[in-house]
Amino acid sequence: MNSIRTKVYSEPIKGFDGILFIGDLHLASGKVGRRIDDYAAAVLRKLSQAARICNERNLFPVGLGDLFHRARENNLELLAQVMAAFREFKLPPGVLPEMLGGSHDRTESWFTHKDAAYLMANAGVLNLIDQPGKVLSLDIKGTIVNLWATPAGFRIPASIAAEPGTRNIMVTHEDFDFNGLYPDGQELKEIEGCDMLVNGHMHTPCPMVLKGRMACHNPGSVSRVSVDLKKHKPVVSVWTPAHGISLESVPLEFAEDVFDLTGKEVYAAAPGELKAALPKGLRLSSFASKLRETDTLEAGRTDDGSVMVEELEEYFSMFEKPGVLKTFITSLLEEVVEERQKKAA
Repeated sequence: MNSIRTKVYSEPIKGFDGILFIGDLHLASGKVGRRIDDYAAAVLRKLSQAARICNERNLFPVGLGDLFHRARENNLELLAQVMAAFREFKLPPGVLPEMLGGSHDRTESWFTHKDAAYLMANAGVLNLIDQPGKVLSLDIKGTIVNLWATPAGFRIPASIAAEPGTRNIMVTHEDFDFNGLYPDGQELKEIEGCDMLVNGHMHTPCPMVLKGRMACHNPGSVSRVSVDLKKHKPVVSVWTPAHGISLESVPLEFAEDVFDLTGKEVYAAAPGELKAALPKGLRLSSFASKLRETDTLEAGRTDDGSVMVEELEEYFSMFEKPGVLKTFITSLLEEVVEERQKKAA
């Protein structure tokens, strides 16, 4: 398949002081997971904040994948708002923000006209990186910085071309182990010729890991899709030549309490007080059972099946079910959710 990039640069892009890395956005219409706020509006505000930081600090914007939560997002109002938000980035004529193809951005082996990220690229609001390799070069005050990319679904290269006097930065969208924080992830290995790797996909931030001469970063997602991220403080990440192999985390404004914690938090109470509060003749065990049934029904009504996925993840973790079975069951759930969304559209 040919690349669908809307802009190819033959010469290094000049005029920027550094790069702004933007973690997974997972933009979506409707209810997402256990979120009880206006999720789409919350994520759009973070994208606007990223644009403001980019403009104020004269940075080149690079998204780390998963622009959309559902590849075939078809809410016209949301799509128009996303286009408007990307146009808040004040870039020179002919220069577009770069967005790495993520695991949620397509449903087939390649992008098609049915994918919302493909629409954004064709509308000319961003460059969609759908193929691995060198993307572009930036001339940052005399320092040549080469941006390389490995979109979701592609093999991480063992080496890339290193030119004397230049820096190589690779953006990826992959599960990595990050020194055991993600034990099921792919082992981090040095990419020969690469100075720094910046990864999306993994929503929880990780401390920097050094592999040989390559610094590995995982800044975490901008959005908080799942309840396990309720304490996550979203950031965007700045790099300039002065930062060396480090990234600067710039906090984003966000609301604290946006999750329905039904069934997730239990507050301690004396058993005697609980029994006294129950209607006469109703046992604590049967009351808890009925309450649990009600809570599960209410918390489970989402547009993306994420609460059910959440429960499945806990089950697999508890009983250490094999990965093949996990993949099979979760893929079946995704098919059911997709079919339900088609019927609702």
